[in-house]
Amino acid sequence: MEHARNPVSIPTLARAETKPNTAVLGVENGWFVGDKQVVRETVWIKVHPASSESRTIDVEFTWTPADQPITLWGAEEKVMVV
Repeated sequence: MEHARNPVSIPTLARAETKPNTAVLGVENGWFVGDKQVVRETVWIKVHPASSESRTIDVEFTWTPADQPITLWGAEEKVMVV
């Protein structure tokens, strides 16, 4: 498979929610090679209350291949298969 040159799509808002102690945002994106979607990406961000010195933010990524395994290439010798 060729490398995706511009893996960008318009994100879809999965969920946005605020509560007294947290805020949650979920977004779904698609990675494309040409017109073909090759990966569905889901991102969840959960923001917790701040303390006097810090704030915890949880970030979760899920990558689901559309129809065949995908190899993600990063820095030399760092590869992830989805």
